[in-house]
Order: sequence, then C-alpha cells, then structure tokens
Amino acid sequence: MTFPRHVGCRTPAGPQATGPYLACVIVAHMCRKVAARYLGRIVEQAPRELLFRTPRRPYTAALLSAIPLPDPVRERQRRRASLEGEPPDPASIPAGCRFHKRCPRASELCRREDPMLQEVAPGHQAACHHMLDA
Repeated sequence: MTFPRHVGCRTPAGPQATGPYLACVIVAHMCRKVAARYLGRIVEQAPRELLFRTPRRPYTAALLSAIPLPDPVRERQRRRASLEGEPPDPASIPAGCRFHKRCPRASELCRREDPMLQEVAPGHQAACHHMLDA
C-alpha cells in the first residue's frame, strides 16, 4: 500500500505526520497480518494482534510506539521509544544487522552477522540477535 506524500494527519504532539506513521494507523485497523521492514528487508512479521501486543525487535517496538493512543491522558503519560542516530544510506547498507547503528541492544555480533528471520511464536517471525521479551 502506497500513500501520497500529501496525505497526513496530526499527532497529539502536534507535528504533521505522513508515511510510516499513517501506514501504521491504517494497518492497525485493516490488516490481519503485519510485516515490519527496515532498509528493504522484512525484519518481523506476525498476525496484527500479536505483533502490536508483543513486538520482538527494538525497531518494531519503536515504530509502534509512534502510534498515538486515542486516550489523551494515557497518551501524555506514556513514554515513546526514541532511536539515536540517523538511518543508514540505503545505497550503502552496513554489514551485520541493518539496524545495529541505531539499536540500543546492539552488540559485536550484530555488527558482524545479519540475523535470520526465525519463528519466535506460532505465526510470529523476527530477525534479531537480542530480541525483546514476549
């Protein structure tokens, strides 16, 4: 699904949001199975409820934390995941895990080896050397 650049919506924090944010909101309401991609590679996929409830990759968790909650009180109280640094240049993808330069859990293993997509629960696959707890 592709969204035109002019499509956007306002977040509770105020700035204009487009692209990935809007796509997550639509996916949350319309899709049965969801896949998270980073630099062109599927890094996690699962049935929608399972992925939104228990993301196993730090990137997926950060992406999902950008979706505003409909309750303004809960929205103001929650902590959003923040990612340090800039995404790598897609024309020069780093060795190892594509996310290691921004991942708070990255290790030497992540810098050397690209993790393979593996089943972490029935119907839930993720590619990460240091997965989040379910």
